[in-house]
Order: sequence, then structure tokens, then C-alpha cells
Amino acid sequence: MVFTRSASRKVSSWDRLFPAKKLTATQAVLLIIATGFLLRIVLAYAVGLGVDESYMAGISRQFHWSYFDHPPLHVWLVGGWAKIFGESPLALRLPFILVFAGTTWLMFALTAEAYGERAGLWAVIAFSLAPVFTLSTASWVLPDGPLMFFLLLAAILTRRALTAENESAAWFLWLAAGAAGGLAMLSKYLAIFFFAGAGLYLLTSQAYRFWLARPQPWAGIALAAVIFAPVVVWNVNHDFASFAFQGVRARPESLNVTWLLQGLGGQVLYLIPWIAVALLVAIVKASPGRQPADNFFLLLSAPAIGVFLVLAFVTRILPHWAMAGWLFAFPLLGRDLAALAAPQARILKYATAATTALLLGFLAVAATQAQSGWASRYIVSKKDPTLDLYDWRDLAALVAERNLVPADGFVAAGQWIEAGKINYALGGKAAVLCLCGDPRGFAFLHDKEDYVGTNALLLSRHADRITALGRYFNSTQSLPDIVLTRAGRTAVTLKAALGMNLKAEP
Repeated sequence: MVFTRSASRKVSSWDRLFPAKKLTATQAVLLIIATGFLLRIVLAYAVGLGVDESYMAGISRQFHWSYFDHPPLHVWLVGGWAKIFGESPLALRLPFILVFAGTTWLMFALTAEAYGERAGLWAVIAFSLAPVFTLSTASWVLPDGPLMFFLLLAAILTRRALTAENESAAWFLWLAAGAAGGLAMLSKYLAIFFFAGAGLYLLTSQAYRFWLARPQPWAGIALAAVIFAPVVVWNVNHDFASFAFQGVRARPESLNVTWLLQGLGGQVLYLIPWIAVALLVAIVKASPGRQPADNFFLLLSAPAIGVFLVLAFVTRILPHWAMAGWLFAFPLLGRDLAALAAPQARILKYATAATTALLLGFLAVAATQAQSGWASRYIVSKKDPTLDLYDWRDLAALVAERNLVPADGFVAAGQWIEAGKINYALGGKAAVLCLCGDPRGFAFLHDKEDYVGTNALLLSRHADRITALGRYFNSTQSLPDIVLTRAGRTAVTLKAALGMNLKAEP
């Protein structure tokens, strides 16, 4: 199947970019999905897990109804998957790569239903070129992958529920939308902004406000609450530790313009500046009252973007927090790109090609550096960011070879990031405790009281952390450093010590 045109019809922007006898919009999207899938497989194989990924992989070895940092869905996913396919970086990332393939299709379907298939294709192209989505969301062992999938699914089902043809269809669609929204909440707390945006849309839409007086949307919300219940139960049983942790991160501190610039600048870089600007223009053009589809996406975008814009004035925010809002600006951008006139389409063609080349070039440099450290031979720097993607894979063998873990003892780290790397590298062969003021999820993996009076192997990249760990024990004994190599060169040097007789209180 191809798009055809008569000889008399004026050449459109679509025809210039995707000439006849080539691809339909659906075929082009499927090609993007397949190409992206293969590239992410290669990257997942080539580089190790990042610090958050290593942390999550280790945490996932124990099943809990929820977890300290986030709701449990992605942890359940990777934990169950690893029990079948192992814990290699490729194996752990594969389900997230598969989920993103579905996410990309949902972006196309959602946009196509609102603005047509051409708009859907352009939304997918822009979405696939935004680094935050096509890299971390698309393959890393993080909650954002399932979050984005279920947010888009919830949006599609909500739009269809609004125009349900009969009572039975309404019940099915609203319950399905509620279930998708509940699974988004089970992925990450930020999904609450979807419910806020959908509620605002119903309140402000004269055509669909009647649904607020019908039982189906409320039944969908009730179902979402039931799905989210494990998170509430876990928090109740753990002094609301996760709710408190995430709530404190958004607590206002003081008015600081630098934080605002950092927060906005981070979001722009995560999206690529020209895509970020185009998304902002698309949002501005979707002024309230223009048309129902515009209002729908505008109000789904606004809560997350707006809240974190305000918070950026008074506290430090992480750039990816607002991405649950920017996600719904891509259909608006797809609408605008599909409507470009022919001269503008030529510029868009070159911009798309240049952005693709830039992104692929960056990935090639970053991946080869993470794998071999080649750039470190020519560039002197105190910090190599690609070391975060270096697995301490040789640690287990070196520890076992030197018999460093005491019998009936454990391994201790003084920082949750290092504890995550150590825990993943040891493959569950020894208990890892994080003895520090901020242990994150390690506080719930093992009860420190169970190890009082036992000995431990202390590990850290920093000597001062080994010293700090010493206060938890009656005495310590220095051990030779453990050297981890990358492509034959030293990558990480771990200070080591033996901690003897863990105290009940430091």
C-alpha cells in the first residue's frame, strides 16, 4: 500500500519527505520501531548498567509489595524476568526495550486518532529523537518505561471512553482506562498528574462534562486505587517511608533563580533544544478552546510541566520529573509538523537527518568509551561519566578468590550508589548492607540487627568512606585494594577493610 497523488495536485510537505512508491505512515512507524529496537539491543549488550539500574537490579531480587524509591511495577518486572533469563545487562534491559516498542506504537495511535496518520508519524519521529525518551525511557531498568507506556494507553482509552457508543462500551472503556492509569501509578508516583489533567479536561469540557455525573469514570478511578493499593499497604507497614522520601524531595527550600535555570536547562537538554522549543510552541498554539483534541493534550501536559516549573523556583528538581507532561505535547507537535508547507518541509527533512546523525554519533562515542575507555587515554579528566555504565563484573570473582567475605558475615558499603554496584556485581552471593545516613532501599533488604556481632568486608572507592564505616564496628583491619579493569586498564580501585564485630549502635 502506498500514498499516490494526481499529476495536478500541488506537491505537499508529506510528498517531499516521503515520496510516493515508498512508505505509508504505518509502515514508516513500524520501520522506526524495528530500527530502534535493534539499535537498543546493541547498546544494551555493549554497555553495563548505570548506577540506578544496578541498584534496581539488586533490589529486585527480593519481592516486596512496594519499594522505598518507587512503586513496584518495574521492580517486579525486572525481578521476575531475571529469574528466568539471568542478570546480564541485555537480559535485564530487554523487557524495557520491548515495552518502549509498544510505547512508540501507542504514540502513533494516539496522535493518529486525533490528527491523522501523518501527524502520528511526525509525533513518533520527534519522540524517537528526544534523548530522554529514546535512551533512558526506551531501555534502562527504570520506572519511566512502564510509566510512559501506561500513560499513553490510559490517554487512548480515555479519549475512546469519552465517545463510547453505548452503556456496555462505556463501562469497559472507563474501567480499562482506570486500569491503565492504575498501572501507571504502580510504575511511578508522577502518574498522578495524568489523573489531574484528565479531571481538568472533564471539568472544562462542555461536551464531556456530563461524564462527571455518570458512574463509569468513578468506577475507573476506584479500580486504579485498587491496583495502587499494594503501595499504600507497604507504606502503612513502613511508616510511610516512600511517600515521605518523595514528598521531601519536592519540599520548598528558598527562592533561587539558579535552580530554575538548571531545571529548565536540564529539560531542554534532555529533549534536545530544537525539539524542546518546538514542543513549547505546539503547547502555546494549543490555546484553550481551539479544539477538543488540543485541549485534551494541553491539559494532560500542563499539570506536570506547570508544577515542576513552579517548584524549580524554590527547590532543586531533576529534569526528567516533568517528562510525564512533555510526553503529551508530542501529539501537538506531530499536528504542527504534518501541516508544514513544502518549503518548510525541506528544512524539516534536513533537521531530522542532522538530529539523527548527531544522536547516533553521540551514542557511538559514549558506548565505545563506556566499553573500552579509549577517550581516557587522550583526555585527562577527574570524572569519566561513562564509568557509571561500567559493571564491576570482576568483583565477585576477586572477592571469592581472596575469600574476603567473612563466614556468616556480609559486605558493607557507605553509600547507596556504591552499594548498588557492589550488590549487582556479587549476584546475591553475599548480603550487602549500606551503613550510612541515606541507605535508600537497602534499609529494607536486610535487618542490620541480624548481623550484630558479625564481621564484614568493607568496600568503597574512597578511603574516607572506609574510615566512616569503621565506626560501626569494634575494630577494622585494612586489606589490599581491589582493582577492577576495563579493556586492560584500571577503571575502578576499591579500598577494602575487614570490619570486626558489628555494633548494635555506631
